[in-house]
Amino acid sequence: MGIYRVFFAVVLLFSINVQAATWLLRIDDNSLIKQNFSSEPIFNFSNGDALYSLPAEQLSKINLPELFASPGFRYLEPSNELDAPQPITRATARAASDEQQDFLQQDGFNQLDWWQRDCTDISIAVIDSGVDMAHPQLQNTFFVAPLDARLADNPLTDEYGHGTHVAGLLAAQQSSDNSVQGACVGATLMPIRFLDRYGAGSVSDAITGIRWAIDNHAQVINHSWTVKAYSQALFDVIQAADELGIVQVTAAGNIGSNNDQSALYPAAFSTLFSGVLSVANWDNSRQTLFRQ
Repeated sequence: MGIYRVFFAVVLLFSINVQAATWLLRIDDNSLIKQNFSSEPIFNFSNGDALYSLPAEQLSKINLPELFASPGFRYLEPSNELDAPQPITRATARAASDEQQDFLQQDGFNQLDWWQRDCTDISIAVIDSGVDMAHPQLQNTFFVAPLDARLADNPLTDEYGHGTHVAGLLAAQQSSDNSVQGACVGATLMPIRFLDRYGAGSVSDAITGIRWAIDNHAQVINHSWTVKAYSQALFDVIQAADELGIVQVTAAGNIGSNNDQSALYPAAFSTLFSGVLSVANWDNSRQTLFRQ
């Protein structure tokens, strides 16, 4: 890397977001660069590259011009925070309940034969706010390899509720107490928490969750979350999962907009990878895209 490129990289680094709490660094993991820090990579690529999540204080101790000049350096970017979700209050929860639609019936799942919905031996990673595995409507659902990507060794919880909702849509099982049934009967769910109790999260923690899903042999990864800012690291990791043949289902967002005109990620990657599906939320009562 020439001197002008080093200078440009340094200027770009501080002009993008000097206040970022966490940074994502991709390097050749066989290079001498990694001697500058002691943390473990959050993702390992098949070509020998590794992705590191570095706190700002750790990054400040690294000689950046030397880092950028190294042949093992790939890129450095801030770990973007997800867009702030709409707060869940009693009023909005009640309104949602009053206007609740039977999405599975609407989409025709109830008209399918059981064998067409049988997902036995299919492992689905739900990268979300966690899952309440003790929920009454999930008592007969099989879970494997739960992870809290935010807090290591922390018992999995779902303080936000969204991940539990998604899990129910996917694989809730009928029981003596209820007749609720998910779209993918018999699926094994891998609950991964990277969102906090308010629905906030970071790209870095999402990538940690994707790596866990890959390492534990998930066949499907569900991404019911969005971030507006493009991330090269997220692109690379989504691509790595796609190359392994993992189907990834992504949310197109609840803002009723065209992703081709106003991109949300990782849904916008669906035009680039055959195994990445982008799913919009449809308001059947109004016959239009749902807008939160």
